[in-house]
Amino acid sequence: MDRQPLFQLEEIPDGGSRGFEVSEPGLPAQRLLAVRLGSSVHVYLNICPHRGTPLDWRPDDFLDADGEHIVCASHGALFRIEDGVCLA
Repeated sequence: MDRQPLFQLEEIPDGGSRGFEVSEPGLPAQRLLAVRLGSSVHVYLNICPHRGTPLDWRPDDFLDADGEHIVCASHGALFRIEDGVCLA
């Protein structure tokens, strides 16, 4: 399996988020989201564990108004950026 980077760090602003779709031959495509906090990037599946729907409100918009949590566009659940734990 060849490994290729999803993006360069500078492509996501500090405190910003971005969505991606990755695929490998013979496997279904996976939708991912990445959130950058300084030099750290946290990547998760772009799917609400409660509803099974994508998390973004619109492309690359995964964070609440304060940019402190990942938020589900479907029902407003909040997830901690650092580890994906559901907070509310």
